[in-house]
Amino acid sequence: MTNREEIVGSVGVWPLKLLAKRWVCSDAAIRDREKAGLLKRCRGVPGVCYTAASVAECEGWDGNQNPMSPFERRKLETRIRELEKQLASYEDQFYFLADALERARTSIERREKQRGKERA
Repeated sequence: MTNREEIVGSVGVWPLKLLAKRWVCSDAAIRDREKAGLLKRCRGVPGVCYTAASVAECEGWDGNQNPMSPFERRKLETRIRELEKQLASYEDQFYFLADALERARTSIERREKQRGKERA
């Protein structure tokens, strides 16, 4: 699947030519599926486009199927856990630095007050 196909499919519509290319068939074959009620045409969209839901249904996907393999899911879940740990580490570092900056600011303010009293 090309980048354009992924983008078009994720938007929710499939143009006739792109769908025919995806399924490696003629435009007439796509129109025959539409006439048979297997594909639903998008209304209000310029050109001949079909809904991603009807395309997915024709390709054998139902609403309960997961497009990821178990391996892909485990890999993504592992990556999420790693990123969450990394985020927690960065948050700890941020709070430590924020605390250090606050202590430095109060120390500088105290020093400036003392110098002001000494000059007066």
